[in-house]
Amino acid sequence: MNCNLPKIWDDNEWLTVNPERISPVQLSVNNYLRSAQRLYKGGKILHIGIGNTSIAKEFRDVFKQIDGITNSQQELEAGKQVNDRVYLLNKYDLKEFVKIDYNYDVIVDVSLKSYACCNEHWLKFIEDVLEKLNIGGRLISHTGGFGGHNSSNFDNSTTIEEMYQLLEPNCFLFEMKHLSDESGYYPFIIEKT
Repeated sequence: MNCNLPKIWDDNEWLTVNPERISPVQLSVNNYLRSAQRLYKGGKILHIGIGNTSIAKEFRDVFKQIDGITNSQQELEAGKQVNDRVYLLNKYDLKEFVKIDYNYDVIVDVSLKSYACCNEHWLKFIEDVLEKLNIGGRLISHTGGFGGHNSSNFDNSTTIEEMYQLLEPNCFLFEMKHLSDESGYYPFIIEKT
């Protein structure tokens, strides 16, 4: 794979302007987790793109282990104040991503493809994420994070239809349209069966 792999962020981030801000898509996923916490009690979670570490702050009493990754030094420093299991890592740097634990019950990534550098890294990332889930484990994301970012020349936006096409035969996708926001965006779950 020869692409312009995104680097660890080193520019000024939103976190310095408003460290308590939770993106609307992350807030929606957190609301879902809060309403379904009995399903996840005692589980192991990986939060990809920790933002202001809202999962580590809000769900310490739900999950027995909370791991987080970020590609922002500022998010890492803020995250380490709440949770020592936070790592500075670009999720598309596949040599590094495979070093993260396996056997998660839940993986949360609200922007699955929006920072992808190329299709090859994107497809391998999805494969690796699904491998990290236990049977019955869930990847939780949000359609509001489907828009692309101009971090590359690659179209890194996605759709729910693309997600259906990417699923392995041993995965099932649940669209939670009943939790749609005013723009029609909603959380979804990919369960490994």
